Amino acid sequence: MNKRLIIACSSLLALALLASLTYIHLASQSGFSPPKLSYQVLGCIDKRAGELSRARSTSLANLTILDSRVRIAHKLTYVCCADIVVELNSSKRIEDYTVLRILERNIGEICRCICTYTVLIELSDLRPGRYKIEIYGVEHEATPARKLWEAWIEV
Repeated sequence: MNKRLIIACSSLLALALLASLTYIHLASQSGFSPPKLSYQVLGCIDKRAGELSRARSTSLANLTILDSRVRIAHKLTYVCCADIVVELNSSKRIEDYTVLRILERNIGEICRCICTYTVLIELSDLRPGRYKIEIYGVEHEATPARKLWEAWIEV
């Protein structure tokens, strides 16, 4: 009886492993692989005294679509001593479009001066389809990110 139980468990384990590998292969073939993100943060353009208020913070972006790539030039008003990093926080397929959520985080300090940064973001390896691109920021320690900008595109 123990031998049959071991064989049955081994068979189920092998079947589960095969199903998992098949799912991973099919998911990568069906367009669910996330795009690649690269970025560059250009320095403080117009440093001035003051404190950042979420009500006063501004965020503008220009978007360019190039084949399977998207370039975003994000103008961000934020504290002048920030060390901003950018990451693709999530990539989620919903019905007939994909949501790409970009997160800007400050891994530096908070200080009493404000400036405008240009955050250059490039998403590459986008498969043909509709996308909703969202930029969230700026997350810092206990300060959660909020939606700063969004756009719909078709590649």
